[in-house]
Amino acid sequence: MTRRQKTQNERVAALLRQAARRGLTQLDADGPVLDGGPPIRRLASRISDLRDRGWVIDSSARRSKMAVYRLIAEPAAPAQQPARPAQDVPTSSLAAAVLFEAPAAPAPPARCAILGADT
Repeated sequence: MTRRQKTQNERVAALLRQAARRGLTQLDADGPVLDGGPPIRRLASRISDLRDRGWVIDSSARRSKMAVYRLIAEPAAPAQQPARPAQDVPTSSLAAAVLFEAPAAPAPPARCAILGADT
């Protein structure tokens, strides 16, 4: 069984947790990364992705003219949606035929009224 490689967003999230109060800079993610994975060249983009997903990340501090990213809060775990009841899912062959109808046959070519030829 092969192990799934972490996405860059997952790796940045883990690095932010590890960095805690010290924070994380592009320099930290660009060189030999703390998690042993390949460099993360666009840290600001990954931070933006995490913010879009509800992460609260501060970037007000600077170190060597680079933004220092600090994790303030992670998003709350999403509430699980209840499973859809089986009765809502069509299972009959008639329902399947309606859902997966074949497209209508193409119309025959039109005839030109003036020339009497196919167009």
